[in-house]
Formats: sequence, C-alpha cells, structure tokens
Amino acid sequence: MTKSLYYLFFAVLLFTSCKDEDDTVPQSFLNGTYEAAGENTDTGIWYVSQYIFHADGTYEYLHLLRDEKNGDDLGYWGYSKGSYSLRGEDLVLRLTESFALNHEDFPGGYAERLEDLEAQGLSADFVESKGTLKRLDSGEKISLLFECNDMLSGYFSMCMGELVYDRVD
Repeated sequence: MTKSLYYLFFAVLLFTSCKDEDDTVPQSFLNGTYEAAGENTDTGIWYVSQYIFHADGTYEYLHLLRDEKNGDDLGYWGYSKGSYSLRGEDLVLRLTESFALNHEDFPGGYAERLEDLEAQGLSADFVESKGTLKRLDSGEKISLLFECNDMLSGYFSMCMGELVYDRVD
C-alpha cells in the first residue's frame, strides 16, 4: 500500500513539475490589437503605436499616423514583427523583421501602404527585448515596461517607462 502511495506521489510531482512549461506561449487573453496614441499639438497629427498579438505566439508592431485619435489611418512610418513568449508577467519579444520609412521618398512622414516601407537589417544584439506585461481593467488595457538599457541591446530597450495600451478589437 505504501509503495502505491509513493508511485502516486511521484506521478503527481512529475505532472505538476512539467505544467510550468505550458504557460509560456501563447496566452489567449492577449490575442488581439492594442494601441497607444499621442497627439502632436502643433500639427494635430496623432502618432499611434499598435501591437497585434496572435494566437500562434507571433506579434506585429505598427507605427501609424492619423488625423484623429480614432480616425482613419493616414499611413505608416514603421512596422515590425516577430514572436513573443509570456510567462506570468515576464514578456520576451523576438524581432524577426523590421521595416521603416525612407524619408527621402516620403517627405510627408508616412507611406500609405506597408509595402512602401524599406526592410531594415537586424543585428544579433538588437533582436530580443525583455519586459513586463500586466493586464489592466479586466483585459481592456495592457501595460508594458521593458528593461531599461542605455546600450540599445534590444528593440525596446530604451528607457521609456511603462506604456499603457488600450484594446481596440
């Protein structure tokens, strides 16, 4: 009888020790589009940063311009994509592709189509960013705080502080 209890205890221990790996990617609550917007009061143009998290553990990050906070998109000045992992509140973004506006070709500050942005080369030091993601307001908002690193060893490593994004879909 005690031998059976030891086997049962070992099986439970084995099962629960493996379970931690299951919560890394993806997190279903995160699937969707989140954005933060700020207005340039001199021009009236809204600068929008938008994350789109997908169920397969990938993400897209867009930089958009709008004439109103919730208005139609005027165009794009940046786009990137990659994969993410989330364990608890610990977020890791792994950049795989990045595209930016060539200001010589688009002096207005944006391109109307993503296809008009130019691919950017990625250095090995610039690919992974670590931070914290918190759900706010029952998932209607998320806050992102990336590690502060003045050596720019990650796409989002600048010392920007915590940013709050609203869920828009």
